[in-house]
Amino acid sequence: MRVAPTLSLSLIFFLVIFAVVAIKFVTIIVHPKLLISSPSTDMVTTEEISVKGAVSPQGELWINGEPITIRSDGSFEQKAVLKAGLNQFILETKNFWGVRTVKTIRLIYRK
Repeated sequence: MRVAPTLSLSLIFFLVIFAVVAIKFVTIIVHPKLLISSPSTDMVTTEEISVKGAVSPQGELWINGEPITIRSDGSFEQKAVLKAGLNQFILETKNFWGVRTVKTIRLIYRK
């Protein structure tokens, strides 16, 4: 029994579209976006810095356990005063489904 060529092409087209949608869906659920644009180095010479970046606008963000306000476009900025030596910032975001992404920034402040 032969399958009509139109049916085969339709099936292939459906499978490709399904795969693209499934990959996007899994990406959104599994790993919430957490991009850090600043600081861009691990060595700083100023006592006060700004931690800047972007997360999914629908998500939540904490730095070292403190909730951070997210702008409507998903961007954020949080100022911090550094102590001499090693400073660590743990950024954690959570999406609508409760899936979390965690990144750590380590800065060395030298006067």
